[in-house]
Amino acid sequence: MRFAIMAPVIAAVAVALGFALLSLPVIQNAFDALATLLASVSAFILGLAGYDITQTGTELRDQLQGFAIEVTEACDGHGLIISWAAILMIVRATMLKRLIYFAVGFLVVQIFNLIRIVVLYVAAPAGTTLFDTFHFYLFPLLTALMLVALVTSMMPRLRPQAVLVAVLSSVLAVAWYFAGEPITVVTALPLAEWMNVVLGYAEIGQISNSDTGWRIGSQLVQSQEPLRLYISPLYPADFTLAMPLLIAAVVVVRSGYLYLVLAILGMVVALSLGSHTEIWNIALLKEVKFSIVSLGNGKAALTAYEPPSNLVIDCFRLMQNTIVHLILLVLPALILIYGVERDRELETGS
Repeated sequence: MRFAIMAPVIAAVAVALGFALLSLPVIQNAFDALATLLASVSAFILGLAGYDITQTGTELRDQLQGFAIEVTEACDGHGLIISWAAILMIVRATMLKRLIYFAVGFLVVQIFNLIRIVVLYVAAPAGTTLFDTFHFYLFPLLTALMLVALVTSMMPRLRPQAVLVAVLSSVLAVAWYFAGEPITVVTALPLAEWMNVVLGYAEIGQISNSDTGWRIGSQLVQSQEPLRLYISPLYPADFTLAMPLLIAAVVVVRSGYLYLVLAILGMVVALSLGSHTEIWNIALLKEVKFSIVSLGNGKAALTAYEPPSNLVIDCFRLMQNTIVHLILLVLPALILIYGVERDRELETGS
């Protein structure tokens, strides 16, 4: 029980600390250099496969078809590396073994990133639907399974359960691909919007669906004549992406229900935080000067707008990154470890 309570707390602190350290210029520069290196190696691999590629920094452009992909900061694997370090803080091992497995995990993450970049580049000409499915659905789930595999290599006794989790989560992921959005919209979305109201930032609007997809509205003025307000894409189902893997882990080890409840609550919080950070990104990028304030009775007034302080915005981003990575990448491994360790203790009577 002590493990069940303390493990996610320790992991959350480790993930938050990792993302906080990313703000240091020396670490940012290191990961920027890593992204450029990954782009160069990917261009070399694709060149060997016969693709006519021009690399500009971290951009890879196909000279024949004209499309391009950007090896962004998400491709350098910093979130995966931070999550792997957080998992290593939980497992029972010597410091030397943890350091060795951290290095192994770092290498595996970069190899995985190379595969992801190459696959996404090859899939890009097939259209947005296939590319987005790979980019925003398949590969995030595969990254979580990759961390489970790394844990299993470190703790071989987890292997039978890990295999079952991989199989069951793959089946559930297919179902969640079609059912995830409507379930999220009915359950998590109303709670997230309630949380938006409680937080009280008037510039944050409602999350709604349109012909162009889900979006978060705002009270930020884009133009006065005619009056236009800024909106931003926001996909609620992205925040519940981990459900197939979490459910599979709980079912296989027959425990970890506390983790699952925490994860569901975390998804709601992350969705609310995401609403805020998306709108604030626009406010900062566009240097928004005015917003609309409701006066009641269907009337509104134009007022000067000043975004929250950098400290508030940075805290929201840090909390969002911590929760999202904890739920998708760390909790499935913790559920597996906890369940197997619990069964082992019951068998030995210790």
